[in-house]
Amino acid sequence: MEVDLFMLVVLGTAITAAVSSSPNLYRTVRKNGFHRELFTKIFIPTSLIDAKCECLIEEQFPPGLYIDPYELKNYREKGGPQFDSPAVDIEKPKELSPNLVFIIYPQQFTAIGPEYVTNVTVPVHIRYHQPSSRYDTVQIQLKNPRLYLLCQGKQLFI
Repeated sequence: MEVDLFMLVVLGTAITAAVSSSPNLYRTVRKNGFHRELFTKIFIPTSLIDAKCECLIEEQFPPGLYIDPYELKNYREKGGPQFDSPAVDIEKPKELSPNLVFIIYPQQFTAIGPEYVTNVTVPVHIRYHQPSSRYDTVQIQLKNPRLYLLCQGKQLFI
């Protein structure tokens, strides 16, 4: 049986209307099909950090999802984010693929009102899965990333 639909679920923190005293994360998946974009926006109150802080995002992708390092390199050459990537075999199906950890360096924070904001968009791909006679859809869950900040000699983990 063919798999007709893939659903990518991003577990994220919703943005509230009022400014929070803690960091907030907004994530969404753009586009349809096997080739999508993962958009991540980070909001950190100005009371917690300063504008000179550098940010690093550690993404842990499950076996059913990957970033093509060659495509990400092409994004970088066109002004996209810097990144560190493991070797990725883009031809392997989900069942033969490992979890992958990608390090992404978004743009510098910008002050917007009482918060510093940065965002990053990366292309993500859904791997082929083995045929199944039991399921018509497959759900892939992507956990929140780890966010690391380096602020004037201090390292913070959020």
